[in-house]
Amino acid sequence: MSHEEQATARSARIDPVRSKNDSNCLVRIDELSAGFESNVVLKEISFDIPRRRVLGIVGPAGVGKSTLLRTLGRRNDPLPSFWVHGHAWYGGHELLRELDAEYVRARIALLAQKARLYTATILENAIAEAPTPQPLRHSQKLELAHRTLAPLGLWEDLRPLLNEEVLSLPLGT
Repeated sequence: MSHEEQATARSARIDPVRSKNDSNCLVRIDELSAGFESNVVLKEISFDIPRRRVLGIVGPAGVGKSTLLRTLGRRNDPLPSFWVHGHAWYGGHELLRELDAEYVRARIALLAQKARLYTATILENAIAEAPTPQPLRHSQKLELAHRTLAPLGLWEDLRPLLNEEVLSLPLGT
């Protein structure tokens, strides 16, 4: 069965109305598979990402963490060997088929893989990848963090925690 036939067969089993209308869910992944040529990297994964939460994806090298994030951020789309099946909804819209790739890339932020960030504060994490020509004063760091976190809807929740180390935060609510 071709990749397209597999995707069609899977689509028939999924109820998209249920899958995209949960108001507490920002991103919903439903039986998502992805890979390159004949190599399957992600196989039928499903999970939800609630609104106004931070998600950390942790695991050993080579298990598909980057492929998942690059797929959701539509950064694998230009690669000729890349394929994807299943569904991903973002804000109630089909992320992989309905939304324009440039629109998605502008709204889904990917943080580079740097283990040192887990030992840093939220403030340091928020500004870690910002290009700055010289060292910043604390007020400049706060402004940069606000510009980074506010568009993601995280500023109000994280502002009181900016000086907390990421490792000291609770893992859930």
